[in-house]
Amino acid sequence: MASFVGDPRLAFNPYPRLRERVLQLDERLGDNCSTDVIIFHTGYPFRGDLTPIIEGSRRQIEFVNIDHIFYKFSPAFDPHIRDPTWSQRGKWHYHHMCYFWFQQVFKLKIMQRYRYMMRLDDDSQILGNFKHYL
Repeated sequence: MASFVGDPRLAFNPYPRLRERVLQLDERLGDNCSTDVIIFHTGYPFRGDLTPIIEGSRRQIEFVNIDHIFYKFSPAFDPHIRDPTWSQRGKWHYHHMCYFWFQQVFKLKIMQRYRYMMRLDDDSQILGNFKHYL
């Protein structure tokens, strides 16, 4: 999940590395590029950042903006009376990420067409060849 924070001139641009990771999937995931890739993101990337990723792969690649749900808290949680248990990049970012990946992602309409899901962060790598057995 990638997004820009702060001054865009100083922000880390995750999209070139994300392109490398998608191409790595093409090379090492032995599925003849039949597995779709959904990239969940916050913020609004430029089309020029997305086009090299989409056009560089034979896979179906979709970018899904999750701003409308990512920064929400679970209904029983009150952030005004609680302190975060972990904060490095932002007060609640880690908690939002956990809530998204353990609950919210399964409620997204786009996920209804899939039986299996594998989560890879933009810094994940597949280091060897992986045979597709499904």
